[in-house]
Amino acid sequence: MSEKTAFVTGASKGVGRGIAYGLADAGWDVAINYHSDQAGADETSQVIESKGRKCFAVSGDVGSKEDVERMFSSVIAEMGHLDCLVNNAGRQTFASLLDLSEEDWDKTIKTNLKGSFLCSQAGGRIMRDQGHSDQAGADETSQVIESKGRKCFAVSGDVGSKEDVERMFSSVIAEMGHLDCLVNNAGRQTFASLLDLSEEDWDKTIKTNLKGSFLCSQAGGRIMRDQGNGGSIINIGSGANKQPFLNLVDYCASKGGLDQLTRVSACELGKYGIRVNCVAPGAIEIERTKEESPDYSGDWSPLTPMGRVGTPQDIASMVAHLASDAANFITGQTIYVDGGLWTKTHWPYETD
Repeated sequence: MSEKTAFVTGASKGVGRGIAYGLADAGWDVAINYHSDQAGADETSQVIESKGRKCFAVSGDVGSKEDVERMFSSVIAEMGHLDCLVNNAGRQTFASLLDLSEEDWDKTIKTNLKGSFLCSQAGGRIMRDQGHSDQAGADETSQVIESKGRKCFAVSGDVGSKEDVERMFSSVIAEMGHLDCLVNNAGRQTFASLLDLSEEDWDKTIKTNLKGSFLCSQAGGRIMRDQGNGGSIINIGSGANKQPFLNLVDYCASKGGLDQLTRVSACELGKYGIRVNCVAPGAIEIERTKEESPDYSGDWSPLTPMGRVGTPQDIASMVAHLASDAANFITGQTIYVDGGLWTKTHWPYETD
Protein backbone atom coordinates (compact mmCIF):
# COMPACT_ATOMS: atom_id res chain seq x y z
CA MET A 1 0.00 0.00 0.00
CA SER A 2 1.64 3.24 -1.16
CA GLU A 3 -1.29 5.53 -0.35
CA LYS A 4 -1.46 7.05 3.10
CA THR A 5 -4.60 8.54 4.64
CA ALA A 6 -4.75 11.50 6.99
CA PHE A 7 -7.79 12.82 8.85
CA VAL A 8 -7.78 16.55 9.63
CA THR A 9 -10.45 17.99 11.92
CA GLY A 10 -11.69 21.53 11.45
CA ALA A 11 -10.47 21.68 7.85
CA SER A 12 -13.18 23.72 6.17
CA LYS A 13 -11.09 26.86 6.43
CA GLY A 14 -7.99 28.45 7.96
CA VAL A 15 -5.09 26.45 9.32
CA GLY A 16 -6.91 23.12 9.00
CA ARG A 17 -7.52 23.74 5.31
CA GLY A 18 -3.86 24.67 4.85
CA ILE A 19 -2.74 21.48 6.60
CA ALA A 20 -5.03 19.39 4.41
CA TYR A 21 -3.61 21.04 1.27
CA GLY A 22 -0.07 20.48 2.47
CA LEU A 23 -0.70 16.80 3.13
CA ALA A 24 -2.26 16.40 -0.31
CA ASP A 25 0.79 18.08 -1.89
CA ALA A 26 2.95 15.55 -0.02
CA GLY A 27 1.01 12.64 -1.56
CA TRP A 28 -1.55 11.90 1.15
CA ASP A 29 -5.23 11.13 0.66
CA VAL A 30 -7.14 13.29 3.12
CA ALA A 31 -10.35 12.96 5.08
CA ILE A 32 -11.59 16.25 6.50
CA ASN A 33 -14.00 17.11 9.26
CA TYR A 34 -16.20 20.17 9.49
CA HIS A 35 -18.85 21.19 11.97
CA SER A 36 -21.20 23.45 10.03
CA ASP A 37 -19.33 25.05 7.10
CA GLN A 38 -20.43 22.70 4.32
CA ALA A 39 -19.45 25.15 1.58
CA GLY A 40 -15.95 25.54 3.02
CA ALA A 41 -15.52 21.77 3.28
CA ASP A 42 -16.67 21.34 -0.32
CA GLU A 43 -14.10 23.89 -1.47
CA THR A 44 -11.35 22.16 0.50
CA SER A 45 -12.33 18.82 -1.02
CA GLN A 46 -12.33 20.18 -4.56
CA VAL A 47 -8.84 21.62 -4.21
CA ILE A 48 -7.48 18.38 -2.74
CA GLU A 49 -9.03 16.34 -5.55
CA SER A 50 -7.59 18.77 -8.11
CA LYS A 51 -4.18 17.78 -6.75
CA GLY A 52 -4.90 14.19 -7.74
CA ARG A 53 -5.60 12.98 -4.20
CA LYS A 54 -8.73 11.38 -2.76
CA CYS A 55 -10.75 13.44 -0.27
CA PHE A 56 -13.68 12.55 1.96
CA ALA A 57 -15.54 15.16 4.01
CA VAL A 58 -17.54 14.25 7.09
CA SER A 59 -19.46 16.56 9.39
CA GLY A 60 -19.62 16.23 13.14
CA ASP A 61 -18.94 17.69 16.56
CA VAL A 62 -15.51 16.53 17.74
CA GLY A 63 -16.68 17.06 21.33
CA SER A 64 -19.43 14.45 20.94
CA LYS A 65 -18.43 10.81 21.47
CA GLU A 66 -21.33 9.67 19.29
CA ASP A 67 -20.30 11.98 16.45
CA VAL A 68 -16.63 10.99 16.73
CA GLU A 69 -17.41 7.27 16.57
CA ARG A 70 -19.64 7.87 13.54
CA MET A 71 -17.02 10.03 11.80
CA PHE A 72 -14.16 7.60 12.26
CA SER A 73 -16.33 4.67 11.21
CA SER A 74 -17.26 6.59 8.05
CA VAL A 75 -13.65 7.51 7.34
CA ILE A 76 -12.51 3.89 7.60
CA ALA A 77 -15.45 2.68 5.50
CA GLU A 78 -14.58 5.21 2.78
CA MET A 79 -10.77 5.38 2.94
CA GLY A 80 -9.96 1.88 4.21
CA HIS A 81 -7.29 2.84 6.75
CA LEU A 82 -5.90 5.70 8.82
CA ASP A 83 -2.25 6.68 9.09
CA CYS A 84 -2.31 10.23 10.45
CA LEU A 85 -4.70 12.26 12.61
CA VAL A 86 -4.47 16.04 12.91
CA ASN A 87 -6.53 17.44 15.79
CA ASN A 88 -7.03 20.96 14.47
CA ALA A 89 -10.66 21.79 15.29
CA GLY A 90 -10.85 24.64 17.76
CA ARG A 91 -12.67 27.71 18.99
CA GLN A 92 -11.97 30.64 21.29
CA THR A 93 -13.75 33.39 23.20
CA PHE A 94 -12.34 36.88 23.57
CA ALA A 95 -13.16 37.62 27.20
CA SER A 96 -11.24 38.27 30.38
CA LEU A 97 -11.07 35.83 33.25
CA LEU A 98 -13.60 37.91 35.18
CA ASP A 99 -16.03 38.21 32.28
CA LEU A 100 -15.79 34.76 30.60
CA SER A 101 -19.10 32.90 30.81
CA GLU A 102 -19.35 29.31 31.94
CA GLU A 103 -21.10 28.46 28.67
CA ASP A 104 -18.20 29.74 26.56
CA TRP A 105 -15.68 27.98 28.82
CA ASP A 106 -17.55 24.68 28.38
CA LYS A 107 -17.81 25.08 24.59
CA THR A 108 -14.10 25.77 24.17
CA ILE A 109 -12.99 22.95 26.46
CA LYS A 110 -15.39 20.57 24.74
CA THR A 111 -14.05 21.36 21.27
CA ASN A 112 -10.37 22.01 21.90
CA LEU A 113 -9.57 19.58 24.69
CA LYS A 114 -12.29 16.93 24.89
CA GLY A 115 -12.45 16.85 21.10
CA SER A 116 -8.73 16.14 20.85
CA PHE A 117 -9.07 13.43 23.51
CA LEU A 118 -12.03 11.71 21.81
CA CYS A 119 -10.46 11.85 18.34
CA SER A 120 -7.06 10.70 19.61
CA GLN A 121 -8.73 7.80 21.39
CA ALA A 122 -10.76 6.75 18.33
CA GLY A 123 -7.94 7.26 15.86
CA GLY A 124 -5.37 5.72 18.17
CA ARG A 125 -7.41 2.55 18.55
CA ILE A 126 -7.71 2.21 14.78
CA MET A 127 -3.97 2.74 14.28
CA ARG A 128 -3.15 0.33 17.10
CA ASP A 129 -5.23 -2.39 15.52
CA GLN A 130 -3.81 -1.68 12.07
CA GLY A 131 -0.37 -2.06 13.58
CA HIS A 132 -1.16 -5.69 14.43
CA SER A 133 -2.42 -6.47 10.95
CA ASP A 134 -0.96 -7.39 7.60
CA GLN A 135 -2.15 -4.45 5.51
CA ALA A 136 0.15 -5.41 2.64
CA GLY A 137 -1.21 -8.97 2.67
CA ALA A 138 -4.79 -7.70 2.68
CA ASP A 139 -4.01 -5.41 -0.24
CA GLU A 140 -2.53 -8.31 -2.21
CA THR A 141 -5.58 -10.47 -1.48
CA SER A 142 -7.88 -7.64 -2.61
CA GLN A 143 -5.97 -7.14 -5.85
CA VAL A 144 -6.18 -10.82 -6.77
CA ILE A 145 -9.92 -10.96 -6.02
CA GLU A 146 -10.55 -7.83 -8.10
CA SER A 147 -8.48 -9.29 -10.95
CA LYS A 148 -11.01 -12.14 -10.99
CA GLY A 149 -13.74 -9.59 -11.69
CA ARG A 150 -15.22 -9.61 -8.19
CA LYS A 151 -15.64 -6.74 -5.75
CA CYS A 152 -13.48 -6.76 -2.62
CA PHE A 153 -13.54 -4.61 0.51
CA ALA A 154 -10.84 -4.86 3.18
CA VAL A 155 -11.44 -3.73 6.75
CA SER A 156 -9.03 -3.92 9.67
CA GLY A 157 -9.93 -4.83 13.22
CA ASP A 158 -9.56 -7.17 16.17
CA VAL A 159 -12.16 -9.94 15.98
CA GLY A 160 -11.88 -10.35 19.75
CA SER A 161 -13.08 -6.77 20.35
CA LYS A 162 -16.85 -6.20 20.38
CA GLU A 163 -16.33 -2.56 19.41
CA ASP A 164 -14.14 -3.50 16.45
CA VAL A 165 -16.48 -6.26 15.31
CA GLU A 166 -19.48 -3.92 15.34
CA ARG A 167 -17.48 -1.33 13.37
CA MET A 168 -16.25 -3.90 10.85
CA PHE A 169 -19.67 -5.41 10.15
CA SER A 170 -21.22 -1.95 9.91
CA SER A 171 -18.55 -0.98 7.37
CA VAL A 172 -19.05 -4.19 5.38
CA ILE A 173 -22.81 -3.61 5.11
CA ALA A 174 -22.31 0.05 4.24
CA GLU A 175 -19.91 -0.92 1.44
CA MET A 176 -21.32 -4.25 0.18
CA GLY A 177 -25.02 -3.83 0.99
CA HIS A 178 -25.73 -7.30 2.39
CA LEU A 179 -24.10 -10.40 3.89
CA ASP A 180 -24.75 -13.99 2.85
CA CYS A 181 -21.75 -15.93 4.17
CA LEU A 182 -19.32 -15.47 7.06
CA VAL A 183 -16.07 -17.43 7.39
CA ASN A 184 -14.49 -17.29 10.85
CA ASN A 185 -10.86 -17.96 9.98
CA ALA A 186 -8.84 -15.52 12.13
CA GLY A 187 -6.63 -17.40 14.57
CA ARG A 188 -3.41 -17.60 16.54
CA GLN A 189 -1.50 -20.16 18.62
CA THR A 190 1.32 -20.39 21.13
CA PHE A 191 3.87 -23.17 21.19
CA ALA A 192 4.15 -23.82 24.94
CA SER A 193 3.42 -26.66 27.32
CA LEU A 194 0.59 -26.57 29.83
CA LEU A 195 3.04 -25.86 32.65
CA ASP A 196 4.81 -23.07 30.78
CA LEU A 197 1.98 -21.32 28.91
CA SER A 198 1.48 -17.74 30.14
CA GLU A 199 -1.93 -16.39 31.09
CA GLU A 200 -1.39 -13.57 28.61
CA ASP A 201 -0.91 -15.98 25.69
CA TRP A 202 -3.87 -18.10 26.83
CA ASP A 203 -6.08 -15.00 26.89
CA LYS A 204 -4.90 -13.78 23.47
CA THR A 205 -5.60 -17.12 21.81
CA ILE A 206 -9.02 -17.64 23.39
CA LYS A 207 -9.92 -14.02 22.58
CA THR A 208 -9.06 -14.39 18.90
CA ASN A 209 -9.99 -17.98 18.13
CA LEU A 210 -13.07 -18.54 20.27
CA LYS A 211 -14.42 -15.18 21.44
CA GLY A 212 -13.71 -13.74 17.99
CA SER A 213 -15.75 -16.47 16.33
CA PHE A 214 -18.56 -15.88 18.84
CA LEU A 215 -18.62 -12.10 18.32
CA CYS A 216 -18.48 -12.36 14.53
CA SER A 217 -21.09 -15.13 14.42
CA GLN A 218 -23.36 -13.04 16.61
CA ALA A 219 -22.94 -9.89 14.53
CA GLY A 220 -23.16 -11.71 11.20
CA GLY A 221 -26.02 -13.91 12.38
CA ARG A 222 -28.07 -10.90 13.41
CA ILE A 223 -27.56 -9.31 9.99
CA MET A 224 -28.55 -12.51 8.17
CA ARG A 225 -31.59 -12.97 10.42
CA ASP A 226 -32.80 -9.44 9.75
CA GLN A 227 -32.21 -9.77 5.99
CA GLY A 228 -34.57 -12.77 6.04
CA ASN A 229 -32.75 -14.71 3.32
CA GLY A 230 -30.84 -17.21 5.42
CA GLY A 231 -27.11 -17.56 5.06
CA SER A 232 -24.06 -19.63 5.91
CA ILE A 233 -21.51 -19.34 8.71
CA ILE A 234 -18.37 -21.43 8.32
CA ASN A 235 -15.91 -21.80 11.18
CA ILE A 236 -12.37 -22.86 10.41
CA GLY A 237 -11.31 -25.47 12.92
CA SER A 238 -8.41 -27.90 13.04
CA GLY A 239 -7.48 -31.44 13.91
CA ALA A 240 -7.30 -29.90 17.39
CA ASN A 241 -11.11 -29.90 17.38
CA LYS A 242 -10.80 -33.51 18.55
CA GLN A 243 -7.10 -34.42 18.80
CA PRO A 244 -4.70 -33.20 21.51
CA PHE A 245 -1.79 -31.26 20.00
CA LEU A 246 1.05 -31.30 22.51
CA ASN A 247 2.52 -27.89 23.41
CA LEU A 248 -0.50 -26.16 21.84
CA VAL A 249 -2.73 -26.06 24.90
CA ASP A 250 -4.40 -22.73 24.19
CA TYR A 251 -5.01 -23.63 20.55
CA CYS A 252 -6.57 -27.01 21.37
CA ALA A 253 -8.88 -25.49 23.96
CA SER A 254 -10.01 -22.81 21.53
CA LYS A 255 -10.69 -25.25 18.69
CA GLY A 256 -12.50 -27.70 20.95
CA GLY A 257 -14.73 -24.84 22.02
CA LEU A 258 -15.22 -23.83 18.39
CA ASP A 259 -16.53 -27.30 17.62
CA GLN A 260 -19.29 -26.91 20.21
CA LEU A 261 -19.94 -23.29 19.20
CA THR A 262 -20.59 -24.59 15.69
CA ARG A 263 -23.14 -27.13 16.90
CA VAL A 264 -25.10 -24.88 19.24
CA SER A 265 -25.10 -22.04 16.70
CA ALA A 266 -26.46 -24.37 14.03
CA CYS A 267 -29.29 -25.48 16.31
CA GLU A 268 -30.24 -21.94 17.31
CA LEU A 269 -29.94 -20.31 13.87
CA GLY A 270 -31.55 -23.05 11.77
CA LYS A 271 -35.00 -21.47 12.17
CA TYR A 272 -33.69 -18.42 10.33
CA GLY A 273 -32.37 -20.48 7.44
CA ILE A 274 -28.80 -19.87 8.60
CA ARG A 275 -26.51 -22.88 8.35
CA VAL A 276 -23.41 -23.20 10.55
CA ASN A 277 -20.63 -25.66 9.84
CA CYS A 278 -16.96 -26.13 10.61
CA VAL A 279 -14.14 -27.04 8.22
CA ALA A 280 -11.20 -28.69 9.99
CA PRO A 281 -8.02 -28.70 7.88
CA GLY A 282 -5.29 -31.29 8.10
CA ALA A 283 -1.63 -30.51 7.46
CA ILE A 284 -1.79 -27.51 5.12
CA GLU A 285 1.38 -26.02 3.66
CA ILE A 286 1.25 -22.23 4.02
CA GLU A 287 3.67 -19.51 5.09
CA ARG A 288 3.11 -20.15 8.82
CA THR A 289 3.38 -23.92 8.74
CA LYS A 290 6.56 -23.77 6.66
CA GLU A 291 8.08 -21.91 9.60
CA GLU A 292 7.26 -24.83 11.89
CA SER A 293 9.52 -27.25 10.03
CA PRO A 294 12.27 -26.96 7.39
CA ASP A 295 10.58 -29.87 5.57
CA TYR A 296 6.90 -29.51 6.44
CA SER A 297 5.70 -31.61 3.51
CA GLY A 298 8.29 -34.27 4.22
CA ASP A 299 7.21 -34.47 7.86
CA TRP A 300 3.46 -34.66 7.31
CA SER A 301 2.95 -36.40 3.96
CA PRO A 302 3.98 -39.85 5.30
CA LEU A 303 1.44 -39.48 8.13
CA THR A 304 -1.41 -38.62 5.76
CA PRO A 305 -3.20 -41.56 4.13
CA MET A 306 -3.46 -39.71 0.81
CA GLY A 307 0.30 -39.22 0.84
CA ARG A 308 0.53 -35.46 0.58
CA VAL A 309 -0.01 -32.27 2.52
CA GLY A 310 -2.98 -30.06 1.76
CA THR A 311 -3.13 -26.69 0.05
CA PRO A 312 -5.29 -23.61 0.73
CA GLN A 313 -7.30 -24.54 -2.38
CA ASP A 314 -8.31 -27.82 -0.74
CA ILE A 315 -9.89 -25.83 2.09
CA ALA A 316 -11.33 -23.16 -0.21
CA SER A 317 -13.17 -25.79 -2.25
CA MET A 318 -15.00 -27.14 0.79
CA VAL A 319 -15.80 -23.65 2.08
CA ALA A 320 -17.22 -22.67 -1.32
CA HIS A 321 -19.34 -25.83 -1.31
CA LEU A 322 -20.71 -25.23 2.18
CA ALA A 323 -21.51 -21.62 1.25
CA SER A 324 -23.44 -22.71 -1.85
CA ASP A 325 -27.05 -23.81 -2.30
CA ALA A 326 -25.74 -27.30 -3.01
CA ALA A 327 -25.17 -27.60 0.76
CA ASN A 328 -28.48 -26.09 1.83
CA PHE A 329 -29.38 -29.05 4.08
CA ILE A 330 -25.99 -29.39 5.77
CA THR A 331 -25.61 -27.73 9.16
CA GLY A 332 -23.99 -28.38 12.52
CA GLN A 333 -21.24 -30.51 10.95
CA THR A 334 -17.47 -30.51 11.31
CA ILE A 335 -15.93 -31.69 8.04
CA TYR A 336 -12.30 -32.76 8.09
CA VAL A 337 -10.43 -31.77 4.94
CA ASP A 338 -7.26 -33.61 5.87
CA GLY A 339 -6.51 -36.44 3.44
CA GLY A 340 -7.49 -38.84 6.21
CA LEU A 341 -4.85 -37.54 8.64
CA TRP A 342 -7.09 -37.12 11.69
CA THR A 343 -9.03 -40.33 10.94
CA LYS A 344 -5.94 -42.52 11.00
CA THR A 345 -5.23 -44.21 14.35
CA HIS A 346 -2.01 -45.51 15.85
CA TRP A 347 -1.45 -49.06 14.57
CA PRO A 348 1.70 -50.98 15.61
CA TYR A 349 1.56 -53.66 12.90
CA GLU A 350 2.89 -53.38 9.38
CA THR A 351 0.36 -53.29 6.56
CA ASP A 352 0.62 -53.55 2.79
